[in-house]
Amino acid sequence: MKQASVILIVSLWIVGTMALAQSRSEEQYLTNLSRTKWRWMANKQTDSLEQLFHEKSVFVHMGGNMDKTQELNVIKEGSIWYKQAEVHSVSVRMAGNTAIVLSDIDLLAVVGGNEVVNPFTVTEVFVKGKGQWKLASLTFSRLSRPVRMSHQALDVNNFLSIREQGSFAIGGSILKNSGTFDPYKPTPEGQTYRGDHAYVFTRYLPMHGAILW
Repeated sequence: MKQASVILIVSLWIVGTMALAQSRSEEQYLTNLSRTKWRWMANKQTDSLEQLFHEKSVFVHMGGNMDKTQELNVIKEGSIWYKQAEVHSVSVRMAGNTAIVLSDIDLLAVVGGNEVVNPFTVTEVFVKGKGQWKLASLTFSRLSRPVRMSHQALDVNNFLSIREQGSFAIGGSILKNSGTFDPYKPTPEGQTYRGDHAYVFTRYLPMHGAILW
C-alpha cells in the first residue's frame, strides 16, 4: 500500500512537471511568434501573415476596426506601414487552447506618408486549432508614457519630438503721458508707450538626446 502511494505521488509529479514544461514551451513559442509577426508586418510579408491570421480575426486600431482582408490590404498597399516595432516586454497567459499575449512596444509607423511614433500596449489573442496557433485578435491601446524607442531607430532628420521646453520674459520699459485717454477722441494724453518687451522660448528637451538651448 505504501509502495503504491509512493508510485502514485511520483507519477503525479512527473505528469505535473511535463505539463509545466509544455506550458512554458508554448509560452516561449507564442512570444517568438508575436515578435516574428512584427518583422513580417514591417517587411509586408502578407503571405506569411495570411497563414497566421485567423479567418475571423479582428484588428482594433485607434481609428477603427478591420477584418483579416482589410488588414492584409492595408499592409500590402502601404496605407499603414508598420516600419519598426521596438518590443520592451512580452507576457503570455494561457487558457486552454486560447492564449493572450500582452506586449509593451514603441511603434514607428508610416501613415498617409507621415512617420509617427506611439507607445502601445498590444493585446493579441491566439487560438489553437489542428495543432496550429492562429491570431484571432490584435488591439492597439495607446499608452501615456513617453516613447522609449532607441535613438538609433528614429530618423532624427525627419522630425524632432520635444518632451519639455522652458521660457522667460523680458520686462522692458513703459512710458505714460499725463492726462486721461479718451478712446472716442484719441490724443497723446494718457497713452502709454512700451518698448524692449519679449517672451522667449528656450531650453528645449527632446525625447532623445541633450538639452537644446
